[in-house]
Amino acid sequence: MLPLPQLPKLSLGQMRVARLDLSGIDLACGINVENPNKFVIPFPEINWDYGVNGVSMVKSKFSNPGDINPGVTEVANIIVSVAYADILRVVGSVLNMGTAQSNLSLDAGLPIAALDGIKSSLNVPGTLPWR
Repeated sequence: MLPLPQLPKLSLGQMRVARLDLSGIDLACGINVENPNKFVIPFPEINWDYGVNGVSMVKSKFSNPGDINPGVTEVANIIVSVAYADILRVVGSVLNMGTAQSNLSLDAGLPIAALDGIKSSLNVPGTLPWR
């Protein structure tokens, strides 16, 4: 019999301000990842970038805790970075143009050779309600 693979169990770990200064803020979030399977789960490294009107607004890096052994809980760290100047540029752009086009791009470094380096982008156009 083959074991039925189960999804990892996720829970929120510690959250803290990693950097706070006049240029921006970095938040560090820990995600507890428990492997309920009887086999090792390879864990990807994922970076994403969210922007509006071509200006990057929020960036995040999901660090790879390595392979997660059976019955073990590992901590994956997420760093979310926001630069205040980028937020002001986005607000100015949206107010000036009257439209907002959001863009989410993902870069996943999967530990599977055939799937390594997958890049994806999602564009969501929208307009402001007052124009």
